[in-house]
Amino acid sequence: MDIAAPLTQAAMSDTATRNKVLLQLREHRKLMRRILARLDEQQDADASFTVEQFCRKEGLSRDTFYELLKQGRGPVVMRVGDPIRGAIRITAQARWDWQRAREAEAIAAQTAAK
Repeated sequence: MDIAAPLTQAAMSDTATRNKVLLQLREHRKLMRRILARLDEQQDADASFTVEQFCRKEGLSRDTFYELLKQGRGPVVMRVGDPIRGAIRITAQARWDWQRAREAEAIAAQTAAK
């Protein structure tokens, strides 16, 4: 039997204490998400991505990705192996450049709309 269980149950029966604990847990979860996101960003800094990985990180479908490439608005891609049939990879720098270009495009559209 866990000795702390009765103490925890008694403390949690008090509404104010329970709300305080829940608030602290939410804050810890937010902090952990930020830490994990930073770790993910650090790992991504030197990485290259498959189309699937890139699309997942950017919230795009594969169809949208290839449509953007056709329009000349997709990220710079490189082929690994065969220059025509090789696997497509997108470097972290190409992803960053693509994001900045999309941001600039959005700003220009917002400015033109005013």
